[in-house]
Amino acid sequence: MTLHPVHATILEFLAGQNPSRPQPPPELDDNLLERHQLTSLGFLELIQLLEEQTGVVIDFTTTDPASLVTLRGLLAAFQPTHS
Repeated sequence: MTLHPVHATILEFLAGQNPSRPQPPPELDDNLLERHQLTSLGFLELIQLLEEQTGVVIDFTTTDPASLVTLRGLLAAFQPTHS
């Protein structure tokens, strides 16, 4: 199965966060902060990377950051939808 580029970018970023302690890929609804796959700084770096890659800019005045701490939330925010 081929991953969407956004999904692949997220997994690659997470793998690089703590290469000395590799973890299995997260499930869609795992909280990446609670699983210690992301620090708060890493979260911001990932959001910036995804914004640069996709051209989608997250407006935190209308988006709850807590909605972006799971793989499902990140994919929903940064993957284009198809009609």
